[in-house]
Amino acid sequence: MDDAELYWIMQNGIKMTGMPAFGSTHNQEELWAMVAFTRCLPEMSQSEYEKITEASEGHHQAGGEDRAPAAFRK
Repeated sequence: MDDAELYWIMQNGIKMTGMPAFGSTHNQEELWAMVAFTRCLPEMSQSEYEKITEASEGHHQAGGEDRAPAAFRK
């Protein structure tokens, strides 16, 4: 999939699967950050993932108070 397809999926979800839609709870910048993060996951080590998730503690799915690390912004 290309980035635009991943963005659409993040925004709209996929019905009858475990993939929720984030378009109503996240802005465009946050959705692109999710796409970038998804692209990085296959090469990410466990320690890198833990460091990022620890840094984002307190983030509420519906609120978007915290932004993705700059490395994951498009």
